[in-house]
Amino acid sequence: MTFDHLYLCYTPQNYFKALFLAHEKYERGESVRILALFLQGREDLAFFRTEKVYWAEIELRLHKNKYIRILPADLSNPLSYLRKASRKIAGRLARTFRRRAELRALVDSVMDSGTLYLFLESTYFSSHLLKHRKCTLIEEGLSAYKPYFSRIGRAARARYPGEHPSVSEVWLRYPERANKRVLPKVKPLVLDYERLPGQARNILLKLFGLSDFVREPRSAIVVGQAWSQSVVGSQPMLVHYKKVVDWLSAQGYSVFVKPHPSEDPGPYQEMGGTLLNAKMPLELFALGTEPYAFDVALSFLESSLVGASHLAEVYECYLT
Repeated sequence: MTFDHLYLCYTPQNYFKALFLAHEKYERGESVRILALFLQGREDLAFFRTEKVYWAEIELRLHKNKYIRILPADLSNPLSYLRKASRKIAGRLARTFRRRAELRALVDSVMDSGTLYLFLESTYFSSHLLKHRKCTLIEEGLSAYKPYFSRIGRAARARYPGEHPSVSEVWLRYPERANKRVLPKVKPLVLDYERLPGQARNILLKLFGLSDFVREPRSAIVVGQAWSQSVVGSQPMLVHYKKVVDWLSAQGYSVFVKPHPSEDPGPYQEMGGTLLNAKMPLELFALGTEPYAFDVALSFLESSLVGASHLAEVYECYLT
């Protein structure tokens, strides 16, 4: 079947945003397909019980192409470095054997769609798709405004998301921040969640497990980051998170903790407070009936709360 629009998603956050944007297309009488291409083990199958989603056809497709990041700290730890390097090599070899069939199947499944939307440009799958057809790039987060290194021939240079010649348009929430290299392609991305009809809101709240959420009279949310993939590491930061949760509790707040989707939520369970599903998109709270889901939202990095103005009346970020 040919669809007017196809969204390719790599994360629950992409997936939620695609579901919201798809509804607008549906209201215009256009057909939409959402292909969720998730790393095996990172999916939440409950998010794909989509019998009630009437405005889009949805497919979950799992893959094993895990990106292994070698951090500066690994270079000073020979065992850690060798372990990660071995896994990277093994992953590349495995990918070589299955790559041709896997990529061919992906290309075949998207070629008939009218407009193909990507949320990331420089990934294993996106890079391949951009060799075969034009795509529209939708902002995923602050990374949409920052350069990444792309190899062109033998040289590597900084390239901004959307600069690829096969990207026809770039949708950004903050067009004024766009680099001049991509500015001619930029269009404003408007995520007005209040426009979503009540029926669709309820379906999404139930789909992502938030239909029973009730705003507490005095509440705070602590939002985590992907520290295990950074030079800092997660263990030192868990100590700081615990102190923050304890301090908020002492101030009389009901504390909710939302780990980053890539982190192990286990250690966060021992901090006290209410643990939220790590894979649940924070944007989901914009579908509630209250102006704000919490009184206070706290994060160690500003990037975690960008675009989440619906989350709380007061924001506190330690680092920008």
